[in-house]
Amino acid sequence: MFSPEDQQIEICLLKSNLEEIENGLIVQHSALPALEVENELKYRETMTALRVVRSLNSQIEQLKQESVRLTAKRMQLKRQCEDISRELERARTNRNDLENLLKQEEHDTEQEMYVLCLI
Repeated sequence: MFSPEDQQIEICLLKSNLEEIENGLIVQHSALPALEVENELKYRETMTALRVVRSLNSQIEQLKQESVRLTAKRMQLKRQCEDISRELERARTNRNDLENLLKQEEHDTEQEMYVLCLI
């Protein structure tokens, strides 16, 4: 067994250790409200950032859909332009054919009139 002096020293050491532990707990406990405030602030900042990101993602998705819609419209207009270009080329060809036929008809008419005048 320990002598009374050893027991007294042991008690003093244990008491000192308990006081150190108590002081540590007091420091931690006093820091908790500040940490809670900081955590709440960080939580609010995170939630705000998350809302902003969700909003931006929604806008990006809308822009992607609009891009798809515009691409489809562009392709439709391109096909229409190609159809119109083909029709225009066909009309030009028809006009040229008609002009040539008209010139030929005028020439034939002039030839007939010349022949009739000679008779």
